[in-house]
Amino acid sequence: MNSPSVTAVKNKTAVRAPRPVAPQRLIPPPLAYVDHPLFARKKAEAQLEQLKPLTIDSLSASPVSQATTAGALLPAFARSRLLAPDEENYLFLWMNFCRYQAEAARKKLAKTPSSDAYFAQYNLWLNKSITARNQIVQANLRLVVALARKCCGSIEQLAELVSEGVMPLIRSVELFDISLGNRFSTYATWAVRNQMHRHFKKVQTWNEHTTAYIHEALEQFEDFRSPVETQPGESQEACQRELTSLLETLSERERAVIAARFGLDGQPRGQSLSEISGRIGLSKERVRQIVLKALDKLKLYAEQKPVLVELFQA
Repeated sequence: MNSPSVTAVKNKTAVRAPRPVAPQRLIPPPLAYVDHPLFARKKAEAQLEQLKPLTIDSLSASPVSQATTAGALLPAFARSRLLAPDEENYLFLWMNFCRYQAEAARKKLAKTPSSDAYFAQYNLWLNKSITARNQIVQANLRLVVALARKCCGSIEQLAELVSEGVMPLIRSVELFDISLGNRFSTYATWAVRNQMHRHFKKVQTWNEHTTAYIHEALEQFEDFRSPVETQPGESQEACQRELTSLLETLSERERAVIAARFGLDGQPRGQSLSEISGRIGLSKERVRQIVLKALDKLKLYAEQKPVLVELFQA
C-alpha cells in the first residue's frame, strides 16, 4: 500500500516551461524586374559574365573632364564617365537578372519564413542589383544636371532641381527595358524633365498663394481689432507690440527685404522684387528666396501668439 507521500508524487503534474517562440520574419514585398529570356536558362549567370565588358570595373575610377561649367558643378560622386552602349546593355541585363534571382529567393522565403539560407540569398542578390543600379544612376547624373541648368535661373535653383531629378532617374533605371533597342538617356530625359516641370508649377503655385496670403494679413495690422472685449486703443497697442516682436525675429537683411516688399517701417508702398534687387545688389531670384524664408519665420512666430492667430488664419 502506497504511503500518502508517494501518492502525492504520482498525482503531481509536472510544470514545463513554455517553448520560446521564434520571432516571425517579415517577408519583403514582391520585387519588380524587366524579364529577359536569358534569365530562365540554367547557365544564365555564366553567359552574363561573358557579356561583361572589361571596362565595367573602371567606372568609378575614371576621371571626368571639368572643362565645362556643368562638369565643375557636379559633386565628386557625380563625376562618373558616360556608359558605352555595351556597358549600358550589360549593366541593365545584370541588374534585372539580380532582381530576378532575388525575387525567386523571396518566393521561397515566403513559403519557408524561417529559412536563413533563402533570406541570405535574397539579400545577396538584392545588394548586387542595387550596386548595378547605382552604377547606372551615377553615370547618368550629368543628364539631370544638364536638364536642370536649362530650367533654372540660379545656383540655388540648380541644386533644388537636381535633387528633384534624382528620384525619377532612379525610377527610370528600374523600369527601362534594354531589349527595345533605345538608349537609356532618351528614355530618362522625358521622366526627369517632366518631374522638374511639375516641381516648378508646384513651387509657383505655393509662392503665389503664400505671398498673397501674407501680404493680405500684413495689410490688416493697422485695422486689427481683438475679438475679446477690450478697448480699441489697447487692442491696437497690443497688435503693434506683437508686430514689432514679429519683425525682430528676422535677421537684419530679412527685415529690410520684408519691409521693402510689403511697405513696412514707414515706407509708402510695397516694392517689386526687381526694385529690391536693384537697391540691395542681389539677384531677383535671391530676393524672392529671402522673402519666402522670412515669411515662413513670420508665420511660425505669429501662430504662437494669440493676438496674431486670428489675423494669420483670416
